[in-house]
This record gives sequence, C-alpha cells and structure tokens, in this order.
Amino acid sequence: MKRKVYSSRAEKQGDFWVGFVVFPILAVGVPAVLVNFVHDSNLAAGGSILALVFLIVAGVYRPWMAIGGLGCIGALIAVGLLVSIFLAVVCSSGFR
Repeated sequence: MKRKVYSSRAEKQGDFWVGFVVFPILAVGVPAVLVNFVHDSNLAAGGSILALVFLIVAGVYRPWMAIGGLGCIGALIAVGLLVSIFLAVVCSSGFR
C-alpha cells in the first residue's frame, strides 16, 4: 500500500470524519461489547489496542483519518473536562 495522495479538500474532509467516527467506536464500543458479552477484561484491553493500531496504520496510509481520530480524542477530553467542572460546581454549591 502507498500513502494516500489527496486530490481535493473533500477527500481530506471525508477521511477526517471517518476517523472522527470510527475511532470512538473502536476505542469505546468494542471494549464495552467485549466486557459485557464475553466477560473478559483482558480481551477488552485488546479492543483498546485495536484503536491504537487503527491510529498508527491510518497515520501511515491515510493521515487525515488519523488526524480525525486525534481530534476525537481532544473533543472527548474537552467534554469530559467541562462535565467534571460542571459537576464540581453543582455538587459543591449550597443549593439543596
């Protein structure tokens, strides 16, 4: 396989969104299904490694897909931070 040469911006955007959608499915969905149905946490760790392999392979052959996966990580971290700040403020306030 050769590295993808993008001929238009639309191809880059398509690969970005594929990476943005596929990465959380591999990083969260596959391990969750494996833990719930197979009941083996070691197998779930393999699902997380599958997500990392996706990022590495996508980074070599389809760089915009890997950038989409990394963008998804950043978005998930930002949402988690905002939710934790919200919960910290709500739980520590005097409203009851």
